Amino acid sequence: MSKTSDDSAMSDNPYARKSTPEQALRRAFFDEQLNGRTHLDGSSFEYALQAFTNCLHMCETNPSLADLKYEVLANIGWVNRLMGRYTIAVQYLKESLALADFLPGSTKDQKHILIDAELGTVYRLTDRHEEARATFSRLYTLARKMMVEFADDDGNAYYYWKRVLCRAAGNLGMTNYQRALQILVEAEDLEVANPKSKTKEKEIKQKAMDLLLQAISQLRERLKFAEEIADMGSDGHGESSRDLQAICWQCIAYSRLSLCHTALADLNTITEIKKHHLKNAIDYARKGVDLAWGKSVISLSRFFYGRALLRWSEMQASLEEVDTETAEKDKTLALEQFGSKAKYLPRPEYISPWEVATAAIALAMEPCTEHREYLKELVDAGADFEATDPSSGYTALDYAIFSGDTEAEEIILEGLRKQYRARTGRNMSGKQVENLKRESRLRKGYREIFQEILRPELMRGLEAVVRWKYDEETLAKNRVVRRQALRGLRKMYSRALAEENGMEGMFDPLKVISYHDFVQFGRLPRSSDGLARPFEASSTGNDEGADDGEFVVFFSYRWINTDGSLDSPDDKDRTQYKRMVDAIEAYLERQKGFVSREKLFIWMDFACVDQDNPAAGVASLPLVIAQCDAVITLHDETYFDRAWCCVEASMIQTLRTGYDLHEWLEQVPYGTKDDGSLDGDSDAGDKTKADGIELGSTEKKDDSAPEWILRERKYISFRMVDKKLSYETDRPKVLFLERQTNLLERARRGNSEPDW
Repeated sequence: MSKTSDDSAMSDNPYARKSTPEQALRRAFFDEQLNGRTHLDGSSFEYALQAFTNCLHMCETNPSLADLKYEVLANIGWVNRLMGRYTIAVQYLKESLALADFLPGSTKDQKHILIDAELGTVYRLTDRHEEARATFSRLYTLARKMMVEFADDDGNAYYYWKRVLCRAAGNLGMTNYQRALQILVEAEDLEVANPKSKTKEKEIKQKAMDLLLQAISQLRERLKFAEEIADMGSDGHGESSRDLQAICWQCIAYSRLSLCHTALADLNTITEIKKHHLKNAIDYARKGVDLAWGKSVISLSRFFYGRALLRWSEMQASLEEVDTETAEKDKTLALEQFGSKAKYLPRPEYISPWEVATAAIALAMEPCTEHREYLKELVDAGADFEATDPSSGYTALDYAIFSGDTEAEEIILEGLRKQYRARTGRNMSGKQVENLKRESRLRKGYREIFQEILRPELMRGLEAVVRWKYDEETLAKNRVVRRQALRGLRKMYSRALAEENGMEGMFDPLKVISYHDFVQFGRLPRSSDGLARPFEASSTGNDEGADDGEFVVFFSYRWINTDGSLDSPDDKDRTQYKRMVDAIEAYLERQKGFVSREKLFIWMDFACVDQDNPAAGVASLPLVIAQCDAVITLHDETYFDRAWCCVEASMIQTLRTGYDLHEWLEQVPYGTKDDGSLDGDSDAGDKTKADGIELGSTEKKDDSAPEWILRERKYISFRMVDKKLSYETDRPKVLFLERQTNLLERARRGNSEPDW
């Protein structure tokens, strides 16, 4: 049960609030670091990674923050470990260690210890138990020595080393517990492979029991230290983060003690000894649940509690010590702990029942041999594998696929098959299984492209834009900077699709139509008409700093055709086609001297998404928007009622407000008022509040006035869950894309000071 701030990396802020630019910058850095830690406490790992990535960007672009880069790298390694991305975690942690070598004396030693502890946790989770044991033993011995040295010190030094000792003792206990499990699993595999060979069963069991007893001793030691740390008091502001950390360590110790006693009960055949250990297991697990805080910690502590209850229920049923009805009630209470809600929930001031993830999700988030064994137990128990994580919308299968844990993936799929069979009475088909896996891989692709490719490139573009200056020269330079930034984004996306990273065929490349061809065609082209081609940068733009002058406009519009005989989203009068041409002409006039007709390209779904095999094109839609210079919305009275239209609107709004690289314009009828109604419409009501429209002219249209006008779109807020869909089965996709768009948004920096 390691997904807690128990294994946090570090953060020390010696800086008070100052008014100098450098101090303001450092304050912003620490505010963002606090933002990341706050998200970690709520198990919102993607948002935490976003915040720490912001910190890394600040370190790399501001020389005065370079001395803090080691700390950010350690925190990014920590988050990646919590996300089950162990290889990436080790890379960041080792890079952090290398930078920490340049720190002065005692500071260097302290930071090395913290990073080593995090590396030890990775070793433990990846079954490198000897490396983990060696790491934690070294830390334990050092902490014991330093506590003696600072025994008379009533300041932070003694407190610091006591914390190191507490963590080291707990991690040694966890490592020994996992070593015991591994010994038993290997012995079981050997029996299956060669049942006639007499393995030294008694010897193996004794070795496992010795490790479990050693683990119990170490975990009790952790519990003692954690209680002492918690009793050392807050910092005068009530229950401080230090106290909560120590309380969390107590929770982990209790839960792990429960596991050790459950394992000892499994190894014993004498009924009274089994009962003794299971009673201890239930008692410790319940204490762990009482102290749990943080979403993942609550989910896992409840799982351990439910697991102990289930073992007790099964034992009583096998011994016929209770009637069938009582046994079933006990089993039901145990199984409730594995779900997202339960009759008993701890610390309601920290979390609500509907915010807690299921046990399957919490276990899948951090893959290791131990957790895979628990997932098998959940399958046998008939636990819920279909539920989604309330904080991210991901499923247990998503998390297994994100981390590349193929063993956990197969276990979870078996759980899904069993759950489907229990609900429908039918077996899940191979096609259904493949669809589940494809959806999860698609979400993994989004997550990687959005957060690891697009967002860093957008941040670089944002840094290059000069803000708060509006003279003609600056505005002209910013236009070029924005175009170059988006050109770089297109290149990054193209490279990502070209690499062998599991995304082959999952997303379409950026396809566009030249505006010249669009006009010549005379109507909305279909994908089969062959006008759309993969976008390739101009040969004049090979130089990274060059401006090739190419410009891409994305059209967001409703399909208005109601005539089944027409294979087109347009009506028989070609209304949408004419509006698009009118909008581009107005746009060219706005951008006169900057955007050339010959180098203008457009993206519209009917032409650029393969209409006969649309999956990859539809999946790419939000990724395409990010690569376009401008989005033009063909607004009508029902545009913002449609969910897919709102996905596009949400994406471009986030990009425009967050990174200042894109334009969002909308075409509306001439004479549209600020509230979205037309002159003479007396039923406008308070529509402004409903959809946030602020359009312009209220002058009466005369004979020479244009039919349409092109304006900048104002900010709008909406909830995707309320929007209409032609197919309700698309709802999870829409909500997922809404969450990904929110993640793409630049993090808001907190206003509060960290508690240092």
